[in-house]
Amino acid sequence: PRRTSGGIGATSQRATRRRPSSRLFWLDYFLGNTAMAWMTYSGFVRAGWPAPLGLSDAKRRGGLLAACVAALAWHFKSGWLQIDYGRNMAIMVGLMVAHSLSWVAAALSKPHRRDNWLLYVSMSLTYLAGALELFDFPPVLGSLDAHALWHAATPALSLLFYAFLRSDMQAAVDAALAAHKRD
Repeated sequence: PRRTSGGIGATSQRATRRRPSSRLFWLDYFLGNTAMAWMTYSGFVRAGWPAPLGLSDAKRRGGLLAACVAALAWHFKSGWLQIDYGRNMAIMVGLMVAHSLSWVAAALSKPHRRDNWLLYVSMSLTYLAGALELFDFPPVLGSLDAHALWHAATPALSLLFYAFLRSDMQAAVDAALAAHKRD
């Protein structure tokens, strides 16, 4: 099927397609959703949400993980025979916003960390790249379209976010070791 040009509504034509023949398409769809859900869960855990429930940390994390898995399973089941691109895009944007807010909250709770800038830069660039998915355009030179550019940007964005995670986790380990030595 021919892709439409520009705008958030551009995905509506693709929403009419039935089961794509390529298994790579399904792998891209389901792994992308799973990765985004996991990153959102990780951000919530790192930010300490939802803390006010009065449950132990393990019970909160377990409940949050169960809710994420259930929501993801429902989303996969409802899109198994025919993917609703509009709903999937709304879910992915919602997950991205929740992911960003949770990690920014975690970073703001530790403003003295020297590498928080990595998070802010990676989030900003990820939103810019994500705009390619929202504001689709027809292929240039037959194959260079918004989705291809998104995939081209993804490795560098992942490495930048990983650099922040590595630095954040090292600071958390160092703080835990320092607290243990004081005790």
